[in-house]
Amino acid sequence: MADQLQAAVHQLESAGFVGTVRRGESRIAVRVERQGRTVYGLDIEKGGPFGDSSLNFVLGGNRIFSSMGSSDRTYTKEEFFTALRDRIVEQSER
Repeated sequence: MADQLQAAVHQLESAGFVGTVRRGESRIAVRVERQGRTVYGLDIEKGGPFGDSSLNFVLGGNRIFSSMGSSDRTYTKEEFFTALRDRIVEQSER
């Protein structure tokens, strides 16, 4: 997933963003900057209160989605990265 996220943030360079993806043992941290200022941060954590088979998506310290085996929305890989890119651009333009 980290490699796919790195490729996704790389696509933002044409819009003036710089993205980094850092991998830890159970966490991936994504940061997007514009002109030296962080405009978007997302942490993806494995495990947590729902066990090791779950992923938690944390934005600005707030859990925004947790995969607990079912969800209201299921994304394909392509849909997920498109939605993530769109959200990054939308939030950074605020």
